[in-house]
Amino acid sequence: MKITKTRLFLILLIFSLVFTCALILIQKNDIFPIIYDSYGCSIPILDPFDKSLRQFLPKAEPFVCKSFVFLVYQMNNNTIAFNQSAFRIVNITQSTLRCYYQTIMRVDGDKGVRMNNTIPLELPATLPYDFYLVTCRNSSEVIIYEIYSPIFHQRLSVHRDFLLAEESPQHLSVILFGIDSVSRSSAIRRLPKTMEILRDMQAYDFKGYTKPYMDTIPFLWKNYSKNGYTTFYAEDTPYMDTFNYLKGGFQDPPTDHYMRPYQLALRNAVKRNYPYINYNCYNGMSRHSLQINYLKQFLDLYKGKRRFALSMINVLCHNSEKTLQYGDNDLRTLYEAHCRLFRRSHAIDANDYTRTTKIKTCDVDVLKQRFSRPSIAYREGKVRGISLFQTIPLARTCRDACIPDTYCVCDQTIEEPTSHALAKQCQKQACKC
Repeated sequence: MKITKTRLFLILLIFSLVFTCALILIQKNDIFPIIYDSYGCSIPILDPFDKSLRQFLPKAEPFVCKSFVFLVYQMNNNTIAFNQSAFRIVNITQSTLRCYYQTIMRVDGDKGVRMNNTIPLELPATLPYDFYLVTCRNSSEVIIYEIYSPIFHQRLSVHRDFLLAEESPQHLSVILFGIDSVSRSSAIRRLPKTMEILRDMQAYDFKGYTKPYMDTIPFLWKNYSKNGYTTFYAEDTPYMDTFNYLKGGFQDPPTDHYMRPYQLALRNAVKRNYPYINYNCYNGMSRHSLQINYLKQFLDLYKGKRRFALSMINVLCHNSEKTLQYGDNDLRTLYEAHCRLFRRSHAIDANDYTRTTKIKTCDVDVLKQRFSRPSIAYREGKVRGISLFQTIPLARTCRDACIPDTYCVCDQTIEEPTSHALAKQCQKQACKC
C-alpha cells in the first residue's frame, strides 16, 4: 500500500501523541520544585495560591458578633466582680440587682450536664468550681443578665493521686494545640500572621507530614499525671468531639481540667434560643477565642508547674476553610505570649531534626516511639513508626510508613523508556480513544 504524505503525517502525529502520553504518565514530575528528593520519596512544593485554586477560595465575610455588655467580669486572680463601668452603659444601679450562681455538673459521664441549686452571690467572690452560670435579676425578678463562665482554681482533682511538680529542662510542659480540617496550604493562605510568628520563632514546619489511618492511641495524659503534671483537655463542639462522636466518651473526667461540661451548657443555651449565642459567637465573643482564653488561663495559673494540655478547635474550619482566617489574630497572640522555642530547651541535634521535617513522616512517628530509649519492638523492626528524635531513612516510602496511596504526598513517578510494559499499556489505551 502506498503511503501518502498526508497519511504519513497522521501516523507520525498519532505516534507523537502516544509517546507524549506515556511520558506524561510515567516520567518524573518536573513541573513543581521539590521540597525533598530521595529514592523513596520526592515531595513537590505546591503553591497554595496557584491560579487554578482561586475559584475554590472565596473570601470570608467580616466576622461580627452581636454586642454584649459584661456586668460581671473575671479578675486576674480568678475572682469575679461587678463591672462598674458597665452599669453606667446600661443605665442600671448595682443596688437594684440580685445575683445568683449555679455550678455546671456532669451527668452520666459525658452524656449531659445539669445546673446545681441556685445560690445567692455576693461580689466580689471566688467560686468553687471550674464552670458556672451567673444570673442577675432586677427588683421585678426579671433576669436581665446571664452568662456561662469558666474559671480556674489551682486544685487537686478528685482523681489525682500524684502531687504537682515544677518544670525543669528534663520535664518540660507539653501543649498540643490543633485546628480541625486545616492543611498546611490552608494555614499559609488563611493564617498569615500566625505563620509569620511561627517562622520568627523558628518553629519546625513538617512539610512532608501526612495523616495515615487512625490507630487506637493510649491516653497520654495518664502518663503525665503520674509524673507530676497538671492536665487539660478542651474541645469546642460536644456533638462531634474526638472522643464522643459515635463513641461513649469518658465516664470520669479524663483530665484535671476538662471543658466538655461548659461546652454542653452552651449547647443547651442554643437549644433554648438564648439571643447572644450561635455557631461562631457567645456573648459578644468568638467561640474559638473562648477556648483559647481558657487555655491561656490554664497556662498562666500553673506557670512554672509541669503542664500537659490538649486543645482542639473545630468551629474555625470544620465547615469551610474561608472562616479559618477569623482566628489569625487570636492564634498569633497565643503563640507570642506562651510558646517557647523547643530547640533551645531540648538537647537534640537541630540540624538533624530540621532534616526530619522535610522527610516523609506521619503521626505514628510522634506517637509510637519514646523520646529516649528505643523499645525492643522498635529495635526488632516491628513498629512502623519511627521516633522523630531518631534518624528517618532517606529512602523511606509511603508504603514503609503504612500510608495509603490516597494520602501519599510523594511524587512517586519515575522515568521509564517507551518499551516499558506500562508505556505499552498506555499506548494501547490511547489508541482505543
